[in-house]
Amino acid sequence: MLARLKRILLTQYIGAIVTACMAAQGLLAIIAMIVWPLTWALSIRGQAPVDILGHPQPTAFPWDQEIVDFVNAALNFAVAFALVRWLYGGTANDVVTSVPTTDPT
Repeated sequence: MLARLKRILLTQYIGAIVTACMAAQGLLAIIAMIVWPLTWALSIRGQAPVDILGHPQPTAFPWDQEIVDFVNAALNFAVAFALVRWLYGGTANDVVTSVPTTDPT
C-alpha cells in the first residue's frame, strides 16, 4: 500500500508539489514571525493606554501569535523534510544494479 502510494507520488510529481507547498507554508510562517512584531509595534505606537495621572502604561506583547507561527513553521518544515526523506532518500538496497556475469566456460 505504501509502496504504491510512493510510486504514485513520484511518477505523477504530486510528491514534489506537496513538498514545495509545505516548504512554502513554512517560509510564510517565518515571514509572519518577523512581520508580526513589527506591525504590533507600529500599531501601538502613539496609542499606549494611560493611567489616571496620564502616565503611559506598558502594553504586553501578545506572544501567543508568535508561538503559533513558530509551531506552524516547525511542523510544515518537518512534514516537508519527512516527505523528501521518504520519497527521494532511497537506501542502497533500493538501487537495483545489473552486473553482467561472465560465464567461465
